[in-house]
Amino acid sequence: MSSRFWTASVNRVTGGTLHTVAGSNGPEVIPPPNSLRIEPPEKEGDGYLLLRLDPSGTCLADTWHATLEEAQAQAEFEYEVAPDAWAEKSA
Repeated sequence: MSSRFWTASVNRVTGGTLHTVAGSNGPEVIPPPNSLRIEPPEKEGDGYLLLRLDPSGTCLADTWHATLEEAQAQAEFEYEVAPDAWAEKSA
């Protein structure tokens, strides 16, 4: 996987989507994330993963997006993260 990725802080949970995980009594809503990370594709055309992270950096949920711009647009829809709020980093 590429060592390049993008990070951003969550501004506000808009309520536009609801992420759940399988629980012992059915679906359980995940807690609001503290930060977001976008992972690039391993190879061209694989798409991008938008990761929702807890304060320790553990992934709470992820979604797949065809482009970086689509992943950023989803983050803006869910958490009001503007496209220019992303910091590009490398591992």
